[in-house]
Amino acid sequence: MTTWRFIAVSIAAATCFSSVANLHESKAAPSAERAPLKTVPMPLNHFVYIIQENITFDHYFGTFPGADGIPKGAKFAYQPGEAPSVGPFHLHQTSIPHDLNHSWQAAHVAAHGGKMDGFLWAEWPQALAFYWKGTLPTIDPEDILPVTGTLKQGGGPGGGRPRRLMRARRRQSEAAFAGQLPAVHPAHPPPGPTPDWVRNTLSYYDWHEIPNYWEYARRYVLCDAFFSSLAGPSEPN
Repeated sequence: MTTWRFIAVSIAAATCFSSVANLHESKAAPSAERAPLKTVPMPLNHFVYIIQENITFDHYFGTFPGADGIPKGAKFAYQPGEAPSVGPFHLHQTSIPHDLNHSWQAAHVAAHGGKMDGFLWAEWPQALAFYWKGTLPTIDPEDILPVTGTLKQGGGPGGGRPRRLMRARRRQSEAAFAGQLPAVHPAHPPPGPTPDWVRNTLSYYDWHEIPNYWEYARRYVLCDAFFSSLAGPSEPN
C-alpha cells in the first residue's frame, strides 16, 4: 500500500510540476513550439473497487497485520462517565441476532465530537434517545408534495414519488419505533442494564470468517485511511 501511495503521489507531483513548467515556458516564449507530451503506460490492468455498506473498516480489517485498525488495549464504557470496561472482541458467527443501529444520529453520537467513544450508548436505543440532542435530518425535497396533490400527481402512471414518500415515512416510523431514530429526548439517561446485543457493535471478523476479503487485502491495496465524504447514511456518499 505504501508503494502505491508513493507512486500516486509521485505521478501527481510530476504532473503538477510539468504543468507549472509548461505554463512558465508558454509565458516566456509564446512562439516556441511545445515538445510532444510523453505518454507513460498505466501500470494497471484492472481496477476493482470493493466497498461495504454499514460495515466499518475495523469490523473487517481491524486486526489485519500492518493496518491502522483497532488500537491495542481499546476499552469503552456503556455510558459517559462510567469506567471503560468493554473491549473489541472476535465475532465467530457470520450473523448477529439484532440489527445494529446505522442511523445518522447514531453515527454522530458514536463519534462524540471526535472522541470516538460513544459506540455503546449510541447503539442502545434508550441511551441514544437521551444523548442525541440535535434535530432530525431534513426530508428529501423531492419527496415534498403539494398540499392539493394526489397519489398519482408527480409520480407518473405508477405514482412513483408518492409511493416512495409513503415508503420513506413508513421506514422512518419503523426506525423510530425500533429506537434507531430518537422521537423524544428523555430528561434522564436510562438506568440500565444494557442489552447484551449492544456489545456486538465492538465485534470484528478476521480471516477465519472472511478469508476472501483478507486475501484481497494481502494481494492488493487495503485503504485503511479512506473515509466517507459525509458522516451520514449511504445515499449521500
